[in-house]
Amino acid sequence: MIAAMSLLESPRAFALMNRLLGGRRAHRALIAWLDPPGLDWQARVLDLGCGVGALLNVLPHDVHYLGIDQDAAYIERARRWYPDRDFRCADVTTVDLSDQPPFDAVVVSALLHHLDDAGIAALCRLVRRVTRPRARLVAIDPDLAAPGMAGWAVRADRGMHIRSAERYQRLLQALGPTDVQRRTDLLRIPYAHILLRVTLA
Repeated sequence: MIAAMSLLESPRAFALMNRLLGGRRAHRALIAWLDPPGLDWQARVLDLGCGVGALLNVLPHDVHYLGIDQDAAYIERARRWYPDRDFRCADVTTVDLSDQPPFDAVVVSALLHHLDDAGIAALCRLVRRVTRPRARLVAIDPDLAAPGMAGWAVRADRGMHIRSAERYQRLLQALGPTDVQRRTDLLRIPYAHILLRVTLA
């Protein structure tokens, strides 16, 4: 397990593993969860915890995109793979985005289970500051309550703060009521995801 975690520190290895496991399907489900009828897809999208920028593989090309991640190696790789897109290396809970117009959508992919409760509270304050009214946030994270092999795989994740859907909802309630969708069909291995969606007031 330690060797696997060390391997994931390599941006190339992380991207390859994500592709082999079917991560693109999970990203498509997340964007479908975000996209209600009538959403203008010349929207401004903020990708918090963007990693190597894999979300761009499923986003419409005409969105205005900004990806934030604190891992410098991941950001360097993202800039190399997507040179026409904007990335910043920064902590997602404290990054200064005062130079940015308000965002229409925030995507948080496999990030919340790496943040403690105080970190999620700080992330919520950031989202509130940088979004327009009625913006949407969507997130995908592992489900602590998953049974069987999916539950074993979830508990083997390197994130230290895996939670139940109810716990994620309580932590995001500062932004607004949260819709929840549970999925066990997004990866090529048994795994359980929680998709969360908040429409900001």
